[in-house]
Formats: sequence, C-alpha cells, structure tokens
Amino acid sequence: MDADILEEIYQRYSRELFLYLYAILRDTSAAEDILQDTFLKAFLALDKSHPNFRAWLYKVGKNECLNYLKRQKKLVPEADMEYFHETFSPLDEILQKEQNHILLKSLMKLPTLSREVIVMQYFFNLPQREIAEILNLSPGNVRIIVHRAKKELKKEVEKHEI
Repeated sequence: MDADILEEIYQRYSRELFLYLYAILRDTSAAEDILQDTFLKAFLALDKSHPNFRAWLYKVGKNECLNYLKRQKKLVPEADMEYFHETFSPLDEILQKEQNHILLKSLMKLPTLSREVIVMQYFFNLPQREIAEILNLSPGNVRIIVHRAKKELKKEVEKHEI
C-alpha cells in the first residue's frame, strides 16, 4: 500500500475505531495500544482492494481486544469518561455533561455485545448488515440485540432523569 493511502485510512478510521475499542475495554491506554496494533496489522497484511476495509478493521480490533483480555485474565476496568464529554455553550454545558454521564454510565452497564452493537449503530452509523458481518451474527440477531439494548438503556436512563 502507498504511504498516502495508509495515512488517509488512519485519519478516516482511527477515532471511531478507538471509541469502539474503548467501549469494549473501558481502558484508555489499552484501547490506544490495540488501535496501534490493529493498524499495524492492517498495514502489513491487507491490500487496498479489500471489499470492506472498515469491517475488516473492526474485526481485527475486536479480536485484538479479546486477546488482550485473555492475556490480562482480569475483569474490564471502570470507564474513564473523559473521551466521551463534548463541550457546548457555557449555559448548556453542565446539563449536557450530566446527561452524557448518565447515558455513558447506562451504556457501560449493558452486556459487552449489546454495548458493541449500540456503539456501532448509533455512534458510528454502521448499517445493521455491516454490524452483523463484523460480529459474525445474522442481521436479524443484530436487530434483536439493538431492540433489547435500547429497552435496557431507556429503563436505566429513566432511573436518573434530571
């Protein structure tokens, strides 16, 4: 692959892939390390004619996360939420941060698979068929997971409504 193409791919996908990895691991430094490992594998192993490069990156990243967790033999750590806060006008900032905190806290309570599917669909706007391909699920199964996860999120967020 050409160096310019590699740079473009990294710029295009690194942020969303990092957030996906972080949603799985809940550890900033581990997600950064795995992001680098994922792109290294991509740069070494993949040619530019791959039919769905984005899906392939997600699969490699997820596999790297699973390998990392197996090596660590520990539970996923508590979330470091600094990456999920956005800055808004001073008037709305406090309320928005509280709402984001509640949503993130509720999202992190979901089972890993549900959290992955929700992050892919709503944060990265991936179509359900692509999510199914990445996670080796049927599109119907993805729809069911999304439906159940949204119900769980709604219940959890309503507990904390401000």
